[in-house]
Amino acid sequence: MIIYVNSKLKKILLILLFLIFSIIIKSEKLSSISGISKLKNFTKLQSIESEKILDFDTQVVLNNNLAYEKENNKLFTGIAIQKIKNNIRSINFYENGNLISYYKYFLDGDIENLKEFDKNKNQVITQKYDKNKKIILQKIYENEFLILENHYINGKLTIEYKAENKENGKFIYYNSKKKISEMEILQANQNGQILQIPQVVRIFRKNGKLEREYIFKNGSLENQKQKIYYPNGNLKYVAIAANNNMQELLIKELYEEYYKNGNKAMKCNEVSNGRVWDCEYYNQNGNLKSKEQVFKDFYQSFAVKQSNSSPSFQENMEDLKNSGKGILNVFFMILDGILHSN
Repeated sequence: MIIYVNSKLKKILLILLFLIFSIIIKSEKLSSISGISKLKNFTKLQSIESEKILDFDTQVVLNNNLAYEKENNKLFTGIAIQKIKNNIRSINFYENGNLISYYKYFLDGDIENLKEFDKNKNQVITQKYDKNKKIILQKIYENEFLILENHYINGKLTIEYKAENKENGKFIYYNSKKKISEMEILQANQNGQILQIPQVVRIFRKNGKLEREYIFKNGSLENQKQKIYYPNGNLKYVAIAANNNMQELLIKELYEEYYKNGNKAMKCNEVSNGRVWDCEYYNQNGNLKSKEQVFKDFYQSFAVKQSNSSPSFQENMEDLKNSGKGILNVFFMILDGILHSN
């Protein structure tokens, strides 16, 4: 009986020792790393522990975007720290070789950019700062869908994304706090890839009034009714797009012109696809004046870079390009008229 108890106690002691040893192994803290206390987010980092904390440059190998331990060539789970002398350049968090989150720093310890993963909310947060330590980008994804995106220049908001729900939202473009354009999008998951498909693009004048409204379906302008407005906000032109090239937008089926007072000036229905139209003409009071069959293209009224485009529209395009170069390329392709139909 005594032998049995001792044996049982030994097993318990061995298990306890194993657990204690395991806890000790996993108790390596970031706070023990030299130079970490000077980092701007040290308070957030100091309590983080990991089973392994390795040197990024000497102990980790990257292959096909996966991180391996150089010593045993196993997929790395843990934290890899990159330094320049005694200054921490980055802290990278890996799971099974995949980079889950990271912090990159300026040499003075301020954050240059980061990616954080909140498991509880299933959110991915990214932020980026310029050399003056002002934020230039912030994004939040939840369950892989974009729910927030802000872009800044010199600390001023130039582009923001407002989510209405998981799939729908709106990009708004600013110049000196004035809204110059907006784009409604639909986020769709196709084969595991989230696509942002334009639904409506609106361009505004300097007075804040709507100038142009381009309607999309499945990412295309074709077969959709497009609209252009006067500075007073009244309709100027309405037509159905025949292609998906905003720079040389062709018209089919329907074309309408309006007076500044809102009354219809002309209504044309396409007779054939050979640019033949049956047109009705109205006076400013809205009364029919005459009917005529014409042979004409109406694309000049809707093409982006034609002479009838207002100076404010051209300026808005330049502002958009300057404020968001490399951001949301689909939108700028649309504005440049180079998003053609397949």
